[in-house]
Amino acid sequence: MNHNPLSANKTSKGLLLLSFLMIFTIVLAACGGTNTTAHKVNKNSSLTLLGNAGGDYSRNFNPYNPSVISGTPGLIYETLLYFNRLDGSVKPWLASSYDRSSDATSITFHLRKGVVWSDGQPFTSDDVVFTLGLLKKYPSMDVSSIMPFIKDISAPDAYTVQVTLNKPFYPLLWYLGGQTYMLPKHVWSSVKGDGSQYADPNPVGTGPYIVKS
Repeated sequence: MNHNPLSANKTSKGLLLLSFLMIFTIVLAACGGTNTTAHKVNKNSSLTLLGNAGGDYSRNFNPYNPSVISGTPGLIYETLLYFNRLDGSVKPWLASSYDRSSDATSITFHLRKGVVWSDGQPFTSDDVVFTLGLLKKYPSMDVSSIMPFIKDISAPDAYTVQVTLNKPFYPLLWYLGGQTYMLPKHVWSSVKGDGSQYADPNPVGTGPYIVKS
């Protein structure tokens, strides 16, 4: 499987090689990029995650499933923004920027162009609208309980998403921008029923790692 040529503003791409016994071996392959501030890694360097004793791991990578393999969602899936808890800054991620209306009842996200899913399909506003639509349809997926505050979600174009609120709710940017993992519409549209019950055994994400086996 090909690597993502772009994962938000990361330059490191990788492979996630998982052994479903007691040890998960993650293989990271470095790829080129434009961000010179990112630290470099050697090709095929490995990161090993040790699991808990007591049995095999289930193959579950769904970030909205309570039984997801701990620590893996952020390796495979990404959010629109990144909140740096050390200095309180908000960094662009899948979204290159965002705007708030003067009355704080809408947020417009401008998506980063050139981001692709691990299967090569482009990441667009359709994926964002689809993801938020799932959270609205299935409250069990709305782990941050943000959907009651959202009145409407629209995509004026392929790289713009506008979220309209029922009333101002200032924490929404944190929950929606920094805590909500984006899902690929072209993959998840075939998932039947409540998405929180889906194991997502072969995830397709925009993150720095992809599942190889």
